[in-house]
Amino acid sequence: MFEAQDRIISMEVHQTDIRQGVDTFVVSAESVDGVPKSHQFLMSQTDMVEFFKTLAASLDIEITYKPHFPLPMSPVIEDHPTFNMPADEQVIWRYMSFSKFMSLISSGSLWFARADILQASDPMEGKVPKAQVEANNSYLRSLNFVPITDGQGNEVFSSQQRGEHSVVMNARRDYFERYHTYINCWHIGDVENFAMWRVYGENKNCLAIKSTVGDLRRALGESNNYRIHAGAMHYVDYSDPEVVKGPMPNGFAKYLNKSLYYKYEEELRLVFWDVGAVSDLIPNDVKYQYEPDDSEIKDIPAGVKVPVDVNQLVNDVILGPDCEPWFIEMLRELSKRENTEGLMERLGMLNIKLSDVKGYQIPNPPDINW
Repeated sequence: MFEAQDRIISMEVHQTDIRQGVDTFVVSAESVDGVPKSHQFLMSQTDMVEFFKTLAASLDIEITYKPHFPLPMSPVIEDHPTFNMPADEQVIWRYMSFSKFMSLISSGSLWFARADILQASDPMEGKVPKAQVEANNSYLRSLNFVPITDGQGNEVFSSQQRGEHSVVMNARRDYFERYHTYINCWHIGDVENFAMWRVYGENKNCLAIKSTVGDLRRALGESNNYRIHAGAMHYVDYSDPEVVKGPMPNGFAKYLNKSLYYKYEEELRLVFWDVGAVSDLIPNDVKYQYEPDDSEIKDIPAGVKVPVDVNQLVNDVILGPDCEPWFIEMLRELSKRENTEGLMERLGMLNIKLSDVKGYQIPNPPDINW
């Protein structure tokens, strides 16, 4: 601790980067011999905090606040070797219901759904094929781990035991990561896709927003507390032993592979991975549990809203091929309205078009003229 003759130099609060973490109060000083000193304690130690705050005021020292591990302010979409990101000029689409469209417009954000919830409709979502699990396990068992000793030369865990432990921990990671992985999906294609209208339009009165990869990057902007990775999905034949014989490179890979059955989707996938850090996407009062139990899963957000510049993102709004006249007229009327929140103004700035795709209808039989 400090002595009476020590000179206080600075006081700082190091803000934690972990949700529900405790900040640290750091006091720096210098002895009469010029030797630097430092003492830190948790902000929860209120008596110490109040003492040094009073001392800081009497010495006219400003207490500064510093993020513990700040990210630089840079683009939200961050390149990653596992993600194959298309060129900026590539056209992308997001097919949706009217309610989801209005949610995007009104909130100014993209919805990223939790991976385990997506698995409810697609059991293969984020799944690792059995053959690839076996390849992963074989690889981990083949590593020549250094045995762990008790410091006195006695072996506590052998190389083989460490390999088996890695197999177990890798399986647990694959299981629990889905509760901390959030996904947003787009369709890659230069023109409309009839199958996408049918699968993701949800009903007759649906629409799609048309954008580009570059506009998506720019619309997501910059942040100093979260990052998102994006890339095209890989469609593979899981029955082909050549496809699954090697181990997966990292935890992201399982969210970038899909069965050939889904090839028509030509999906561009955005992934946000929550590691418990303080960010603008998840409230600070949401506790992070790496391996949540059933009682804790219900407290994990079902999704996150990622801020986006709607006017930068949306190039065109395309109305579904089977939209009813009243729905088209309603959108036109909405785009002309004004309100204090600016919602209709944003809607009016969007370029709304009719679909080029027309659903096939069986023609009436010809008349009999004799």
